[in-house]
Amino acid sequence: MPEGQIRTNWKEEVQKQKRERRLQIIGTARTLLSLAVSLLALAFAVAAFLR
Repeated sequence: MPEGQIRTNWKEEVQKQKRERRLQIIGTARTLLSLAVSLLALAFAVAAFLR
């Protein structure tokens, strides 16, 4: 395999890994945001119940 092709494949693999990592971070952020919203809703429900 020519050296240029190896370099191209390596660059593509690095880009793919970066993209996968970015998507993983976005997924984690969405999960944490969803959890925060759920906890906020729960806190309001408890506050309303205790009134």
